Amino acid sequence: MAATAAMPRNASLEHAVRQDDADDVRAALCLPGVSLQDVNEHGSTIIHFASSLGCEASLRILLNEPGAGALVNRPNSPPWGFTALMLAARDGRVGAVRLLLGRNADASLKDENGWTAIEFAKSKGRADCEALLRQASKPPVQELPASFTTSRDRLVELHEGNTLARHNGSRAVEGAALCTLHCM
Repeated sequence: MAATAAMPRNASLEHAVRQDDADDVRAALCLPGVSLQDVNEHGSTIIHFASSLGCEASLRILLNEPGAGALVNRPNSPPWGFTALMLAARDGRVGAVRLLLGRNADASLKDENGWTAIEFAKSKGRADCEALLRQASKPPVQELPASFTTSRDRLVELHEGNTLARHNGSRAVEGAALCTLHCM
């Protein structure tokens, strides 16, 4: 039977997560009928619950369960639409934010009001979570080859003197390897 918003999740699993007891979480996951897909009255999964509480030992176990990857970016039911990452960021759960980001949680997703996890962290004064999310949201910096680097002083000198360098029969503005002026 598929999980629906009306189906409460297993009380044993919720209790084990609340206690952040790894052994009890593992045992509860083995009980008949327990599923990561089960939701509470807010449409939140056990991953949402553990993230909001910052139960890192429990969250680590839950995130390693089959099917957990599909739930990492799942929003809870309207009218909220919060992801587990949003809840962890809002509640200042740095460890949970780190674990979720490690499982490809998407910090750019928005809730029903257009807020991201970064905005939740910022609105609640969770500077550690905000910084972690901003760092994770930055695109990777690509290094330019050494041939494209020129010191600021040398560029100023070239600009002021309007100097051109001669190379293989063409003139090029030094420091701008892609701009070549051909000799006439």
